[in-house]
Amino acid sequence: MGKPQKKRSVADKVRKAKTSADIKNNPFEVKVNRKKFEVLGRKTKHDVGLPGVSRSKAINKRKDTLLKEHKNKHKANKFIDRRFGEYDTNMAPEDKILQRFSMERQRLHEKKDMFNLNEEEELTHYGQSLA
Repeated sequence: MGKPQKKRSVADKVRKAKTSADIKNNPFEVKVNRKKFEVLGRKTKHDVGLPGVSRSKAINKRKDTLLKEHKNKHKANKFIDRRFGEYDTNMAPEDKILQRFSMERQRLHEKKDMFNLNEEEELTHYGQSLA
């Protein structure tokens, strides 16, 4: 019972099956980066590219970094119980229930007061009544 085999891409198979000399001999697996101008004294590093090999390297790099980040996104390792008095051993269960009920009532009351216009107050302008 070992690990299940990962699916390998075609580029991975090509890279493992052929040596670099075989790849360079096949013109369909080599991309030649043509220079526009010949400049004397300029050294060129990337005159020949291997798109299959570079693509497989990029895919493996993405699997190692982005895939792990995507799987762990929006996840936490712990479930934290934030109910009032949950970890307080000195409180009786009835006290916990009453305290939670009162906190819930306060929360609902705050939402209702958000749009309260305070109509019982008398409006003034520099001390003079607007009425």
